[in-house]
Amino acid sequence: MNYTSWKVQNDLLDCAKNVIRRKIVEVHDAKFFGILANETQDISYNEQLGVAVRYIKDGEVVESQVNFILQALNTINSVSVFIRASVQRCEMLKAAIQTYKLSKKQTLIKFCDTRWSEKANCIENFLELLLAIVAVLDEHRLEAVLLSRSYDKFNVVSKCLQKIDSGIISTMQLIKYLLKSIEKWLDGEGVGSYESICIKVKEIEKILLETTEVQIIKPQGRRRRVNFETEIYRPFLQESKQQVESYFGKHFELFAKFEAIFPQSEKEFAYIKLLFQFYIDHEVIDASIDSIEAEFEIWKEVIKDTKSDILITKLLKIAQDTQLHGISQLLKVFAFNN
Repeated sequence: MNYTSWKVQNDLLDCAKNVIRRKIVEVHDAKFFGILANETQDISYNEQLGVAVRYIKDGEVVESQVNFILQALNTINSVSVFIRASVQRCEMLKAAIQTYKLSKKQTLIKFCDTRWSEKANCIENFLELLLAIVAVLDEHRLEAVLLSRSYDKFNVVSKCLQKIDSGIISTMQLIKYLLKSIEKWLDGEGVGSYESICIKVKEIEKILLETTEVQIIKPQGRRRRVNFETEIYRPFLQESKQQVESYFGKHFELFAKFEAIFPQSEKEFAYIKLLFQFYIDHEVIDASIDSIEAEFEIWKEVIKDTKSDILITKLLKIAQDTQLHGISQLLKVFAFNN
């Protein structure tokens, strides 16, 4: 559902109008006001609904951003899914609810993607149990900081891979940087190391103690039952590293074979054959592997006296002038992705 129906849009605007009338005194007192709603997508194609209000105050036009409604809904949904996905976290939530004596409800309502009335019930339930939810999340600060530190690194790579003009070589270098960062964290170095995370958690606790008006009470009997470093931290990073290596490892080996087409390389055709076959299979190079092998032998003879530091554009022109189309296409791939 993309909420583009005129009826759904009008319902949304009516809801926003009613909230604005009740909550914003200036708008309520204004003689004229209007609501602006615009839906857009972020880089990961998640829809964000921006709502702004424009009204007259003292004879001047004032415009205020109300909120990104869908972003708030996504946050509520993410927290609800996180807590509901674990029996232990659900039990922690129940204990926190009893400690604060918040409600007869013992769990979060499952978020509905389509029915706005169900969304309203979910939000109402979420707000009613908010203090207990904060208490549960408070117990998972180490996990939260670990995920945020690792997310920053993974997010950079993810955004690079999503770009339509992303270069293969630069992306592979970025993935290598990611793997090295994980190795450093496991060795106790950098912002993602266990020691660094513990320091950050203590900083957060200090800020919360200084700024939070409501004291977070830990319900009796709730204690961390696992060793975070050995049972969560290191397995999480090791599994992440293993998955990245298993997915991109063959690509590292494949794209390293580009060196065979450059001057002064002593690599034979057998070394680069898989690279040519990869681009033939993906219809980037329009030739048979046998004709490519013949071109490669001619190419090695053509560039045998060429300096190794020659510009890729000049090397491409040599291949084009000698009518070596398969070599030319592979050089274009390298030039585009470098």
